Amino acid sequence: MPRNRARLFTAYDFQEPSLKGLKIGGGYTYHGSQPVFDQTGGIPGALPLAPGWGTVDLLCAYTFDLDGVKTTAQINASNIFHHNYITNAVVPSRTSPGYTFGSVNYGAAPEIRGSLRFEF
Repeated sequence: MPRNRARLFTAYDFQEPSLKGLKIGGGYTYHGSQPVFDQTGGIPGALPLAPGWGTVDLLCAYTFDLDGVKTTAQINASNIFHHNYITNAVVPSRTSPGYTFGSVNYGAAPEIRGSLRFEF
């Protein structure tokens, strides 16, 4: 686990009559550097750290009445700047003078999701 993690997300609902029902938002996720997993039984703290990272997410939603049913159409975009980041790494063996990474897990690529919600 990293020593520091934070997430800030905010959204704004428009109240002007011409934009009523529209919501936009965005957020930032920060994940500090963290130690890699050591399978060699080495000295704690002697391994390199996986670097910290941050991603930006956006949302846009519109709520409207569809034949008496409250309907919300929403689009979410994650990691919009296509930041490559390491979520986990393993050191299965040590080499001189460094380390050999056995596996490295990367975070999610940019993603766009759409949804419809109906409230009866």
